[in-house]
Amino acid sequence: EINFIEQYTTTVLFSLITDTFISIIVMLFLLKNYFYVFLFILIVSPIIYITQEKLSNNVKKLTKESRVKFQELVNTINEIVFSLQSILSLNIGKYFEKKYIEHQDIENKASLNMTKESLKANMIQNFYVNIIQLSILIYGIYSILNNKMTLGTLISLNMYVGYIISPIDRLAKNKIQIKQLYIYIERLFEIINFNTNEDIEINEISEIKSIHFNNLRFKYNSYEEYTLDNINFTINKGEKIAIIGKSGSGKSTIVKLLFKMLNVDNDMIYINDLDINTINKDSLRNNISYIFQDNCIFRGNVLNNILFDNKLDNDKLNRIIDEIGLKDLIQDLNIELSENGKNLSGGQKQCIALVRALYNISDFIILDEAFASIDVLNQNRINNYLRNEFKNKTVITITHKINLLKEYDKIIIMDNGVIRDIGTHNYLVKNSEYYKSFLENEGA
Repeated sequence: EINFIEQYTTTVLFSLITDTFISIIVMLFLLKNYFYVFLFILIVSPIIYITQEKLSNNVKKLTKESRVKFQELVNTINEIVFSLQSILSLNIGKYFEKKYIEHQDIENKASLNMTKESLKANMIQNFYVNIIQLSILIYGIYSILNNKMTLGTLISLNMYVGYIISPIDRLAKNKIQIKQLYIYIERLFEIINFNTNEDIEINEISEIKSIHFNNLRFKYNSYEEYTLDNINFTINKGEKIAIIGKSGSGKSTIVKLLFKMLNVDNDMIYINDLDINTINKDSLRNNISYIFQDNCIFRGNVLNNILFDNKLDNDKLNRIIDEIGLKDLIQDLNIELSENGKNLSGGQKQCIALVRALYNISDFIILDEAFASIDVLNQNRINNYLRNEFKNKTVITITHKINLLKEYDKIIIMDNGVIRDIGTHNYLVKNSEYYKSFLENEGA
């Protein structure tokens, strides 16, 4: 749009002024020397203008419609790009791919209709121009045959008429362009399916029985130091694992690798004794519920943000909302939400994300600072609900909340990308100075 404005405030605006000035001068010349030609152009020009006015209004209408559809497509793309982590964690890439394709098809049709109308307007304009030129030519030939005009005069007249036709042509076409913003967009959807190991993902799993990290090393870029180094531990089905440590210690990187949001080298992570790189990405994610602090809220209502493509079970949904004490925070499931939930508080966003995850809960859950924005009272109610709901499920929790650490089967202490200590709360209190220091710093 900026380029469009720049173009019309320089080149086209100057052209409009000069064309108008030249047209007036030439018309005065024709009035004095070729009255019938002047009269003919004077009659035809309003017809051209009125026709182009009607066509340009059609183009304007279709352009406006095309821009609206294009903006909806852009909003969808932005939502996908800026909510990528949430989309991956919820494994709803296919839902958004379908949504993107639907918006793109609608935009393509609107853009095609606009282009057709613009081409139609140009064709009619060219037709009028050709009629004028042909009429002048016939008039000239007739005058030459009747000895009223010489060939040289006809050539001169044709040149003068050209000075009139060209500005009229440009004025008419510029009128269409002034009302039109022509929009181009290429088909692009490489956001979700970026996994480079897809060709070897031959195994599908129906449940996660065990996870083993085997000398895991990882760095985001080849020129950086390792973010994780020599990570070794095992998680068995039904265990509750807490990963603690200061910010930047590598906690979230571990679960992102486990969820295949990042690529890892072979033979470093095993699930059910299978190398993670041989396991189908969708199959793996379908068995994991991943809840993190910055879960995004998508355009639509609250219910859409919870269900996506899943069927509604009112009893199940209301039971979850009631039991975790979020009835006051989630009062109306049909309320429309703005982009990224700007009309919600941080606590409301996290509550919707939590209900979304619990409604579609799997047997393996990752909680990455999932309750940071929820007040203490609601946290306690949620923890009581989760204690019963997660009794037979496998849970990995990344947290700074020290009041729940006693309940975990295994606590993993991370520091600068390495594991400092592993054990139960009681074991670590007795044997880990680092753990005792962590508890003191967190106010235990």
